[in-house]
Amino acid sequence: MSPKSAVAIRAARPEDAAGVAACVCEAYVHYIERIGVGGVGRLLLELAESEAHRQGYASVYLATHELMTENRALYSRAGYVEYDSRVVSGYPRVFFRKALIP
Repeated sequence: MSPKSAVAIRAARPEDAAGVAACVCEAYVHYIERIGVGGVGRLLLELAESEAHRQGYASVYLATHELMTENRALYSRAGYVEYDSRVVSGYPRVFFRKALIP
């Protein structure tokens, strides 16, 4: 079974808090040593893009820490284009944009 078919995305409920926290920790654990703080992945990108398109937005924007090279590569493979980099709240961020197909 592919990961995509094994995952159902829905709105979180209060009783999901512990599971969501565990998911976030697991998603960022390999970055903690590198940047001192702890993505979620392609499914959430697809959900965000679909919802943005449904609501009539022309683009999706996102940002990541400049040292999260795996995320940067994932975003590029998913069609996002790097358009800016700057320090935000003390962290060097890289900003991406993806135009949505009308």
